[in-house]
Amino acid sequence: KYNLWLSKGLPIIYFDRLKSSVGINCFPNDNNSLELNGHNIGRNVMTRSLNNAITNLEVNTYTIIPFDLSNVAGTKLTETNDGGIQIGSNISKILVSGMCSYDTINSNGSRHVRIIKNSYTSNNTLAWSWQTLIQSQPAQVEVMPILANVQEGDIIYMLYYTGNAADKIGGNSYGCRTSLTVDVVC
Repeated sequence: KYNLWLSKGLPIIYFDRLKSSVGINCFPNDNNSLELNGHNIGRNVMTRSLNNAITNLEVNTYTIIPFDLSNVAGTKLTETNDGGIQIGSNISKILVSGMCSYDTINSNGSRHVRIIKNSYTSNNTLAWSWQTLIQSQPAQVEVMPILANVQEGDIIYMLYYTGNAADKIGGNSYGCRTSLTVDVVC
């Protein structure tokens, strides 16, 4: 029979029955999670989209798209009432992407889409895309996935920019054509 005293340290694997979580090389921080070296490796992703089209658009200014539908996996991202996605705890990097569909274009010219965090400034812009569109031809302006740094409490928004108030941004259940996606990396 042996009695050994172990010094304090991290276990190789830890089963937390109170949190219903497992930590590998760490003690788990979250409930119902599998965590590796202090990072929850469960999937956390949210897509916000529009239920209805937006008309009477603001012109010559970046305006938040008021997303009103959400599809989410995980617990680290939260929808906001003004169309954003709020970042939860222990998140430092995300992938952002989006698409703005114009059902109606009432004049030739460029249309812009920006993905920002918190408020519109150049420093808060995570991704930006623009396209020159042709009158009377529906089109999409897309933002391909971009890796961005964030911290707890940041809110991610997508903004549109147009020079014609009579344009119409499409939003319906046919594939959620105007949408913003945030995917947690770590």
